[in-house]
Amino acid sequence: MQCMNADQSDLLRLLQNLIRLGTIAEIKGAKARVRLGPTLTTEWLKWATRRAGSTRTWSAPTVGEQVIVLSPGGDLTHGIILPALYSQEFDAPNTSDSIHTKHYPDGAVVQYDHAAHALTATLPGGTATITADKVTSNAPSTICTSDLTVMKNLIVMQAATIHGTTALNGGVNAKADAAGGVAMAVQGTIKANEDMLAGTISRAVRNHDGHARRHRAQPDGPGPPAPVRDRHYHHADGFAHPAPPLRLRSTRTDRPALNSATQLRIYAATPTPVSVRYGTMQSSELE
Repeated sequence: MQCMNADQSDLLRLLQNLIRLGTIAEIKGAKARVRLGPTLTTEWLKWATRRAGSTRTWSAPTVGEQVIVLSPGGDLTHGIILPALYSQEFDAPNTSDSIHTKHYPDGAVVQYDHAAHALTATLPGGTATITADKVTSNAPSTICTSDLTVMKNLIVMQAATIHGTTALNGGVNAKADAAGGVAMAVQGTIKANEDMLAGTISRAVRNHDGHARRHRAQPDGPGPPAPVRDRHYHHADGFAHPAPPLRLRSTRTDRPALNSATQLRIYAATPTPVSVRYGTMQSSELE
């Protein structure tokens, strides 16, 4: 009778140990110890994870987390820790049936709301790194609310619109497309604190005294001729020289006639022939 009672007691103990609730007391890698009562703590047991093959996951239990201990045959020394159950210390972070969320001790949250089709990731003061050969975003619109740094080339396949002041360090190379046309159109004023070049033509040429003078349209260029008062001629030394207005009588028929009221600024210090782009003009033509 006493032996029968002992067997029943041992069988009852084994049955009670098949499934036990407890909290994580210690954690060390892939093993942990579970506190099952005030005076009972398990040995180091493995804790279960979702995947542990060629595909592996890792999310270790935390101290104080409520878990289940499954012990085959009721032997706690061969038990397995099965996370996890909400408890008073660690309650549910959300109660919505449409939200899948994961909260971390530092306050980071990764959450998806399938009812709102919204995926959010919050990293307080942290960093996010993606390492891949190529990252593709198939979104009609992408918004970056702060600074964006591109360490290498930025390639834009279609139009780009920039609002606000833009600083370009290192130069700009604008080239028309294969169909030709305008490479760059500026609506407004261009200000240069140095020279501007059109091909090999300088926008500013220095005088002998160091003052800059502007180039204007040449009289033999395409389109209607520029007013004579706007035409500048150059001496053999390559500089533009100011000169007092002179009067000119011309017999040329291939250009508009110049009357005596037309003024031509030309450098002619001596009564010798002066070469201009229309040909040679003798000083006798001047009065």
